[in-house]
Amino acid sequence: MAFARKHAFQSGLADGGDSSLVQPSNWNAAFVVSDATVGGIPYCPTATTETTSSGLTYAAATGQGLIVDAGTATTDVAVVSCTGAFNNAGVTFSGAYQWGLTDTAKGSASLHSKWSSTNGGTLLTLRHDGVLKFGPNLTYTADISQIYPNTDNAKNLGVDGSLRWLDLYMSGILSLSKAGVAVVATNATTTTGANVGTLTNCPHTGNPALYWEVSINGTVYAIPCFALT
Repeated sequence: MAFARKHAFQSGLADGGDSSLVQPSNWNAAFVVSDATVGGIPYCPTATTETTSSGLTYAAATGQGLIVDAGTATTDVAVVSCTGAFNNAGVTFSGAYQWGLTDTAKGSASLHSKWSSTNGGTLLTLRHDGVLKFGPNLTYTADISQIYPNTDNAKNLGVDGSLRWLDLYMSGILSLSKAGVAVVATNATTTTGANVGTLTNCPHTGNPALYWEVSINGTVYAIPCFALT
């Protein structure tokens, strides 16, 4: 693996005719590291960009991965920046950045990934079973509006009847735009009786402006809705 380290002195002489001798171009060439694993990681003592055409493989022997200490930034810079490009319409790329773990044995509370800061604490964790959790020190205010699907009217919150949210607490407006039955209750309790009902406190004179369709235990009902203005 070649990388951009050369001798400080670069010769300006042309190569001679005897290829068995060290030529000026050999002296001027970039150094080549034959071992691209632990012992062969290029070392940059100064802020110099190193390039390679074949990538870098880091093989840890004791389970400890790659540790990057970027020092203390005093300007607007990224601690770690990885860039690349997809450029083949005939290829389905499996992901620009991949983290893989072999779960041979682990504790039940093991985490796959964790993002944290000294000021915010644990911001986000990804558990080994795929559960994504926002940390206890992350406070949402108006920024909760920034959590949205990437395709309009095509994504679900939750999976199905076996993987459901429990309760929804909100202090704002629940806005539904679906035509027809927009609310479905599948485990409602039937509380019918023999009493005579009355309607003497209607909020508006006349007939209901519309009837709202809801599905309860598989049957569609129409709830009368009176206009207040």
